[in-house]
Amino acid sequence: MYLGRTTLSKFLIQQLTDIPGASDLGALLVDVAAAVKAISAMTAKGALGGYLGEHGGKNVQGEAQHKLDVLAHEVIIRSCEWGGLLAGMVSEELEHIRAVAIFWCSIRSTVLQTPT
Repeated sequence: MYLGRTTLSKFLIQQLTDIPGASDLGALLVDVAAAVKAISAMTAKGALGGYLGEHGGKNVQGEAQHKLDVLAHEVIIRSCEWGGLLAGMVSEELEHIRAVAIFWCSIRSTVLQTPT
């Protein structure tokens, strides 16, 4: 194992140590990174994993939804909601802002997810 390697978690710990309240931001970024890793795994499997093709629905803009779009959207929601760090999420897959259970939310942040 190469010990000089810097992971995202290590980088965030080093950079956010002296900033008040930044640990919540770091935790949220780690949650998003975990979602991106899961989406990357789905993308790598592609058609063999059943992640390609149309889903059958339409997004807010009237475009056809693809399976990977819908699955990626769900992965991001599941990864970020449970930590209690968000007040809401916005996505082209949603018609309205998705409110997170505010009674246990520790900070008032909103995640905007868009496809590239």
